[in-house]
Amino acid sequence: MSDERVDVTRLQRLVPEVLSEQQRVLYARISGGPRSAGPQALRLVGDDGALEGPFNAMLLCPVLGTALQASETSTSKASRTPSPTCTPPACRSS
Repeated sequence: MSDERVDVTRLQRLVPEVLSEQQRVLYARISGGPRSAGPQALRLVGDDGALEGPFNAMLLCPVLGTALQASETSTSKASRTPSPTCTPPACRSS
């Protein structure tokens, strides 16, 4: 077995230098938003400056990425307990 590492990145890592204006705005919202505050189980930004994981993919379609970021921001401010109207009938207490 070889000790060589193979890079199997599926998507191009979008570093800040190559971002469009829309991508830059989204990048700033993600990297400077609530996710960046406090302890992190996983890195948000890599050594090269690119966002990690699904956050990098969000930059591919800034309109969708912005909507996802906005929904996470509003969800993090609200209670994460589902409302009775969102709870499946079998799980509701009488």
